[in-house]
Amino acid sequence: MNSPPVTPQKKRILTEINGLPTPKRTKVKVRHATTVYSQVKTVFQRGSLPDIDTDGYSLHGRSKEANILKSFLEKGLADLESNSLYISGPPGTGKTAQLNAVLAYLFPKKSGTFNTYQIEKNGQSISRLLSVSKINCMTINRPDEIYHSIYRQIQSCNIFHDAKCSSEQLEKILSDEDVADMHIIVLDELDNLIAKNQRVLFQLFSWASHLTGAGGPRLILIGIANALDLTDRFIPRLKTNGISPNLLQFHPYNGDQIKTIITEKIQCLPHRNTNQIIHPAALQLCARKASSSTGDLRKAFDVLYQSIELAEASAKRKMDPLEFANLRLHEIPPITVAEIAKAFNASNLGKGKQFLAKLNIQQKTILCALSKCSGNKSITINSLYEFYKTKIDFDPLTGSLKKTEFIDILSMLESHGVISMGNNSSRLSNVGNSKVACITAEHEIRSSIQNLPLLEKIMNG
Repeated sequence: MNSPPVTPQKKRILTEINGLPTPKRTKVKVRHATTVYSQVKTVFQRGSLPDIDTDGYSLHGRSKEANILKSFLEKGLADLESNSLYISGPPGTGKTAQLNAVLAYLFPKKSGTFNTYQIEKNGQSISRLLSVSKINCMTINRPDEIYHSIYRQIQSCNIFHDAKCSSEQLEKILSDEDVADMHIIVLDELDNLIAKNQRVLFQLFSWASHLTGAGGPRLILIGIANALDLTDRFIPRLKTNGISPNLLQFHPYNGDQIKTIITEKIQCLPHRNTNQIIHPAALQLCARKASSSTGDLRKAFDVLYQSIELAEASAKRKMDPLEFANLRLHEIPPITVAEIAKAFNASNLGKGKQFLAKLNIQQKTILCALSKCSGNKSITINSLYEFYKTKIDFDPLTGSLKKTEFIDILSMLESHGVISMGNNSSRLSNVGNSKVACITAEHEIRSSIQNLPLLEKIMNG
């Protein structure tokens, strides 16, 4: 005979099982790598340790969001007030990783013991006993299964009951002061709980509000979702019923943030600086292209990982097996712009031939001019612009571009991995002295300009 869910008789802290999809934070241990290239690849594997700022809980570029999360949790624990927070943002912007970092800072896991949180209130030190539940909603087949998933984590990490916990039973457990002073429930991939009537989500957010009164659940609910329109689809219904969750949006990483994060990752390697692992121009291309596409940091790491694999394959072809096996970290050449561009074109961030085909006539003209003028070598932007102005017969309807417009198109082509450029300057005269090179294969350019006689003439001239 199945026994019904029961309320725990003593306070306990929930250990983390069935957690969020973000891999466990594990330090990079490069000494276990099988090859020298494996050491570098390990740094950019998904699940490697995120870099935390000196405050102990902020990811790089996310200090504002980290402080909002920390203050939200601290206030709820100090006042013992139920509350909710909805975190939104595109994939790869650090939502789950940043929340995990704040939780780890505030509530370090103590296996087999009660997890207490000390607060200062009215000049007195007060201890709060907590349970923390982290659930990936992608593992939930039906929305109403979330109640039992939360119950299993609060009741026991190791005991499984045949009987399913209903919403009424879970509400009683969350309201019972003998279980914990406060329950923190994190629901990642929250949009997977969306149903036609949204009843389950509405009930969870209702519990984490003032509507339940003094005897209701003591619950801090944090939902995380990639769907930006969930705010428009669901939050208005909550507000019409007097429930106003806090909102926190994570914006895509910009190029400077991605560049800094990559640099910090590389500094995990022993006796190696950034410029020796990846060429500065290649690093800039990776950061700018990733930020202009999606701002997804994980995609930038994936491209770096693939670039390292390309460099490793090239080294294997050029060396005998013994020489390659004895290769040391300081002996490998830096990752090049060409390798980064090739990795981008092979990934879903790179558009390859489809991107070239969508370029307009002015953009294709500049690309053809660069390919014809420089080949595989670098030239200055001033030299390229002079070639563009003096050697090309322009269509009277389109004409030639001003230099500022010309440079804007070069920047766009660089951000998509079609060409490479040296470091830009804010002064136009200095920008003209920067080097530029075509890193797209000639046959791909020719394929994109078929039936365009003017551009074919440039390539054949």
